[in-house]
Formats: sequence, C-alpha cells, structure tokens
Amino acid sequence: MMMESMPDFSLSDRNFPHLKRFGAYLLGHHLQEAAEVNLALARQAEMPLLTLFAHLSEQQLLEVVKENLAVFLHHLSEHSALEHALDALHNWRKDSLPTIPRAGVATADLILGYHVRKQVLLSFVERYTQQVPEAVAIARELDLLFAHTEKYAFGLYVDLQEEMQGAVLHELQEKNKELATALEELQAAEEQLLRTNNELEVRVQERTAALSASEHQLLTITDALPGLITYIDREERYCFINKTFEDWFGIARSQAMGKRLPDVLPLFLGKEGGAAAYREIRGYIRRALAGEQLQYVARLITRGGAPKHVLVHYVPQREGGQVLGYYALFTDITEQVEAEQALKKSEARFSNLFNQNTVGMAEVDLTGKFALVNDCYCQLVGRSREELYQKRMQDISHEGDLPHNMQLFQQAVKTGSPFTIEKRYTRADGTQVWVRNAVSVVKDDHHQPLSLVAVCQDITNKKVAEQALQESRNLFQTFADSIQSLAWMSDAGGQVLWYNQRWYEYTGTTADIMRQQQGWVNFLHPDHLDAAMAHVRSAREKGVNWELTIPLKRADGEWGWFLARAIPIRDQAGAIIRWIGTSTEITEQVITQQ
Repeated sequence: MMMESMPDFSLSDRNFPHLKRFGAYLLGHHLQEAAEVNLALARQAEMPLLTLFAHLSEQQLLEVVKENLAVFLHHLSEHSALEHALDALHNWRKDSLPTIPRAGVATADLILGYHVRKQVLLSFVERYTQQVPEAVAIARELDLLFAHTEKYAFGLYVDLQEEMQGAVLHELQEKNKELATALEELQAAEEQLLRTNNELEVRVQERTAALSASEHQLLTITDALPGLITYIDREERYCFINKTFEDWFGIARSQAMGKRLPDVLPLFLGKEGGAAAYREIRGYIRRALAGEQLQYVARLITRGGAPKHVLVHYVPQREGGQVLGYYALFTDITEQVEAEQALKKSEARFSNLFNQNTVGMAEVDLTGKFALVNDCYCQLVGRSREELYQKRMQDISHEGDLPHNMQLFQQAVKTGSPFTIEKRYTRADGTQVWVRNAVSVVKDDHHQPLSLVAVCQDITNKKVAEQALQESRNLFQTFADSIQSLAWMSDAGGQVLWYNQRWYEYTGTTADIMRQQQGWVNFLHPDHLDAAMAHVRSAREKGVNWELTIPLKRADGEWGWFLARAIPIRDQAGAIIRWIGTSTEITEQVITQQ
C-alpha cells in the first residue's frame, strides 16, 4: 500500500478546543507529575521507544519525556499536531525510529503508544474533574485525535509490511543470484585450489630434494672446514657435529650424536678429565642457553694427548623468543698462540738485551720523536726516559751538527739506507757529549720505513784526544814552518810524507808537485846524488842517525849548501815508524872555507 492510497490524515485542529486548553493547563501546572506518570506507564507497557535511551540515567530519561510531552502539547496548542505527526511518520518510515528528530519523537511515541498517552491524559482528566469542567469533552476530543492517528498509523504499518515483504522477496532473489554466483566461484576456486595443491605438491617435492641437496652440500662444506662445528640443544645433547670432531679426538661422530655433553667428554678425555673439562665450560654453556653470544679461548687435549689452543664462539639459536640451543664453533689458534708466546719471549729477550746493553740504543719514528730508549742512552745524553719520550732527536742534537744529521736522516727515510754519523748531543746540564751513531731503518712487511734505530757509542774521549792531537799538530806545524831550516818527515821506508813551509819557499815548488815527483832527490846536485843516497840507505838499514853536507837547488836555479841530518822515530816495541830530518843552510860557511 502506498502513501497516496491511505486515508486522508487531515483533520482540523479546531475540533479539539477543550484538549488545547487542557494541554496548556497541564503544561503550566502539572507537567512534572504528568511526565513521571507517563514514564511509569511507558515502562509498564515495555514500549520499544525506551530502548533508544537505554544509555541514559533515570533522571536524564525523565527530562527527555518531559521535553517530548511539552513539544507535543505545544504543537497541539499551535494547531499543528497532526502536521507534525505526519512529518514524523514519513521520517519514521524513511529513516527508522532511531533517526527521528527530537521534535518528532513525541509523535512517534504517540503512534507506538497512543493508548498510553490516552490513559495518561484521561487519568489527569479524572483526577482533576473538579478543576476541569470540560472533562467529558476533553476525553471525547482525545478519543477522536488518537483514533484518527491510530487509523493512519495502521495504514502506514500495512504499507510498510507490504514494502518490507516485497523488499525481502527482492532481497531473497538477489541473494539467490549471489548464492548461485558464489557457488560458481566456489567451484572455480575448488578447481583452482586443486591445481594449486598439485603445484604445491610438486614444489614441495622439488624443495625437499633441493633441501636434501643443500643439507648434503652444507655437510660437505662444514666437513671441509678446518674448525670444529657442533650444535647442542637445551638438554645439552649433540645434534650436529662436523668431521673435524673425528680428526681432533679420534672418535666417530655417531658415538656422540644424541648424547649429552657431560657423557661425551669422558670418551676422549677419560672420566676425571671429562668431568673437569665440563666443570670449566659449564658456566659458558649456561650463559649461551640463556641467550648470550660469547667467545673465549680454551685449551683442548686432542687425539694422542696433543694440546690445541682454540677460540670458541657460542651462538644461541632463538625461536619465538626462546633459546632452543646453541652453535659452538672452535677455531684452531695453536700456531697464533705459540707465535704470540714466542714473540713475547723474543720481546723479553730483546728488552733484556736492549736495556742491559753497554751502548746506548734509541728508536725514533719518522719525525724523529723518541719511541724507545735504553738506560745507557739515557745516561749518555743526561736525560730521563720520560723526558726523552716527550722530545725529538733534533731537540737534543747540537745545532752545528743538525743540518748534516737531518740530511742523512731524511735520506734514510726515503731510501731505507743505513748511515753512520759522529755528532754531539747537548745534555740537560748544558754539557756536550760526542757519539758515533750507527743508524738503521726498521721496515714493515711491505718494506716501507717504520722507524729508525740508532746504536750510540760515546766517543767523547776519542774526540778530545783527536782535538789534542790536532792542536799538537797545529803547534808542530806552526813551529816547523817558523824555523829557518828545511824540515821533512818520511815513513819507515824513506817515502817523504811532509815538508815544512820553508822547503816550499826555498825550492819554489808545491805539495802536489812533490807528490808527483820523486821527492827531494830532484833538488840534489847530480855530482853528490849517488854518495848521498848510499849514505842514507846505509843509515836506514842500520837504523841510526845520519848526517850529510849536500848542495840543494834554489827556486832561482842557484845552488846552496845544506847540513842535512835525520833521526829515526820508534814505537813502543822499538820498531822505526818515522824519520824526521832537517836541512840547515851553510852556504856562507862553505864559501868561507873554500
């Protein structure tokens, strides 16, 4: 049934004059009491409208009822009650009861529970008969209003039922179509699922074969590794062991697989040795099973009693936050440990040798900064080890020797070539010490310079002696050059090594010319040469002094007479090592005698 076919709802509000006056009276005087009675009756009748306000408290619900009643009576007094009821019914049909606006709630309430409203108003009419003379007229008008509303509501209900049935039928048809479509899709899905299942079975077979091959490959790889690899579960049972286990301990893996660690250790360590070994590693095992990844160095006794140093890694396996077991990886570091021990021994020997050496030794980096010094070096340069470690070699070297020293230093860094230098160090007290430094370059594995090591020998006394000797030579040279006689010095065989300045002035020759010629023989008069040489040779053979009067040629070509004398110089053993001779001019005396 459509809305257009329903009975006419229009009814003039003028047909309810007494009801309007009674509603105004009720609003002005007894609204609170009317609302409370209305609420009580509504609850007794279990009206569906109350479910809309289930979340409200009693006082809040009472306020809603009072407000709706006031709105209804207000509309009634304004001659618009029926119009509002019609609007509310349309809205109710369209949007369902929960969406009816508050102004129309009273009308919806009227439709759903008109008999309740009627009884409420009639109860007031009866209660206040003395105050409302038109009680019978009010009751009649009230019956007319609610009868008309009930009639329209019933028609609306029938219409809604028909629409609902049609909608349900249409919905069932649509559902049937959807069900048929879903059935087709389900069949297609079942076929697809079957194909997928077949594909999955093939993939599972392939993956199983691949996994088996992968496990075989992994086992092959782990067996080829030089280290020992095991997996131990939470019960401390061996679940995986690689072949290195057999190589190290000389027992088959099958003897250990599935057994607990405390039961396996005695197999190759003996009962007491196995128990002791388990006590040593028990703390590490507990930490690994608690989820800690750790490593430590251990000493194992392998097949034949040979000790082996190993680096042990424990790696826990977790799943879902729980530790299922741990992987144990043992890396053989025996050679490394032995090398480190040998290195420590070598370093100890080097340290003893370095510090107990009777010569100074120092190591500096490529900038010259001291890296290592021994006690003898500290004493040599007059500084403490701590002080030297804050300085460079350049800081304590004599400034006069530093340019040449740095040239050799930088060349050694560049080429790696050693060098030797005699230089001076300035001590903390300002004194100086002469040293002979034999410097060598320390290189890395790639033959690149790392540092320089100097072996220092104190040559202060030697330098003092050389200086004294030089001073003596200078004094002798000065003395020899200042005398009037011609002086010379030869080796034990007669080869002249030195002439004084007076010789060069007299002969007009030079040292280079004297080295190129046969010495003084070229300046001896030919008539006296043979006799003079025979005399000198005889005296040299006898090792005695000799004396001759001989003529020597001057620079101007003239001849002068000289008294030549020579004496031998002997060493501590008495052997002749030098001849020293002088030639004093006696030309005037010879002429006078002639």
